[in-house]
Amino acid sequence: MGRMRTWRFGFDLDDTLGAQPKMWKFITEALMDAGAEVHVVTATHHDKATDEDYAARKDQLASLGIAYTDLYIAEPPICDSKRKYAKTVGLHWFVDNRAKNVAAVSQECPVALFIDIFDESTVGLG
Repeated sequence: MGRMRTWRFGFDLDDTLGAQPKMWKFITEALMDAGAEVHVVTATHHDKATDEDYAARKDQLASLGIAYTDLYIAEPPICDSKRKYAKTVGLHWFVDNRAKNVAAVSQECPVALFIDIFDESTVGLG
């Protein structure tokens, strides 16, 4: 019998996991219970991600109740940084709310563009 594959799923934090935390909490827990890895792939707008950035993001994830395996903070240019991370860790699937990031990461794995349909500003209902 062959070695079982470990699936690696990547999720953006701001306006993705943070937009619908109850839904994503359920999904990330189910994935991890099934033996998958959950990678949170977020961003900083500083030149370099700091220890304070990581601490703040870990606190944010804890407050949202999001289960995860690894946290990566992409540095500018963010879309390229996220793409390189996806390639390096071998993500099998990635979700982000920004089309630019989705387009970049799609060079490495299947992707999904997350649109929060309950947020009037993202669907033009407001």
